[in-house]
Amino acid sequence: MKQPEFHQFPAMFDQLPEGPKPDIADFYANVLTQVSLIANDNALRISHNQVLSERFWIKHGRPFYRMWPGIIDYLAKLDLNNIPSTEISLPRHRELCIRFPKNHPSLSFEIKGETKYARSVLMGEYFDHDVDFYDLHKIERPEDGSPTMVLWIDVGEYSPGSVVPALTFRRWFKQEGKSVQEVMNELPPDPDGMFGWQIPTEFVNTVVKVCLSALLLSENRDEQVIVPEVLQEAQYFLRRGKKLLKRPEKLSETQFDVGEEMSVNPHYRKGHPVWLKAGVAGREKGRLVFRKGHVVKREQARTLPEKSNAKES
Repeated sequence: MKQPEFHQFPAMFDQLPEGPKPDIADFYANVLTQVSLIANDNALRISHNQVLSERFWIKHGRPFYRMWPGIIDYLAKLDLNNIPSTEISLPRHRELCIRFPKNHPSLSFEIKGETKYARSVLMGEYFDHDVDFYDLHKIERPEDGSPTMVLWIDVGEYSPGSVVPALTFRRWFKQEGKSVQEVMNELPPDPDGMFGWQIPTEFVNTVVKVCLSALLLSENRDEQVIVPEVLQEAQYFLRRGKKLLKRPEKLSETQFDVGEEMSVNPHYRKGHPVWLKAGVAGREKGRLVFRKGHVVKREQARTLPEKSNAKES
C-alpha cells in the first residue's frame, strides 16, 4: 500500500531564500514593522498573533501531529455536542502544527474548477496582552494560558506577487457551559474572507473540527493512537564477554504520528472513538479514546497493513 506524503507548515521564516538567515526574533519584528505601515488595527493584531504563533512554534522545536488518512474521517464525523469546550487545550508547548496528508478528499473544496485541499494548520494561543510586539526576544507566554485559540489554515493560497502564503484565520474560544460544537457554530467569519480565494465556510469548519478533535485524543501511548516519532531505532550490541545489551530507542518529544495504525483493510474492522471520563472516581476531565479494531477473519490476520515510515514533502 502506498504511504501518504505529508505537508509542512509554510512559516514565513521558511520562505527566505537559501543562504545565511537572520535572527528569527529580528526577522519577525521586521515583518511587523512592514505590516504596521499598511494594516489597520484589527489586521495588525492578527499579524501580531501569526508572528507570535510562528515564533514560539519554531522556538519549541516545531511540534506537530502528522494526521494519517485513516483517522481524519473519524474526527470529521465526531459528535462534539456533548463535549465541553473547556476540555480543549493545546499541548504543553502551546503551539502545535497539524500536518495533513496530500490531497485528502474529506479536506477539499472547489474553486474556479480546481480542487484545493487543506495542507496544514498551525494552532496557538491568542495573545491579547499589552506588550511590545517588536521586542520578540523578551515576550513570553503568560503562565496561566489563554482561553482563546487561533488557527492558521494553509490551503496553498499565496498573496498576489508574493512568496508569503495567504493563510485562513480562525479564532476559537473556550466558553463555560457550552459544548465544543456550540462554540464552533458561533465562530465569526474570517475577517479577510472578502479578499483572495472565497473559501467555503463548511470546509473551514471541517478543518477546525478535525484539529480540535485531535486535541481531545488520549495521549496514552498504549492505545497506539498518538505515537511519538522514532528518532533512533533500538540498538543491540555485544559487550563484556558476548553479553547482549540493548540501547533503547530514542523517541521524539515534539513529533507524533496520529492514527497510523488505523489504515483501511478489507479484513480489519476499524475501531471507533468514544468520549470517556478519565480514570479515578470524581475526576471530571474527559478524553477521547479509540476502541481497538479487530480482525474479522483471524486466519487472514497477516493481511493487516504493516507500519512503515512516511515520506515528507
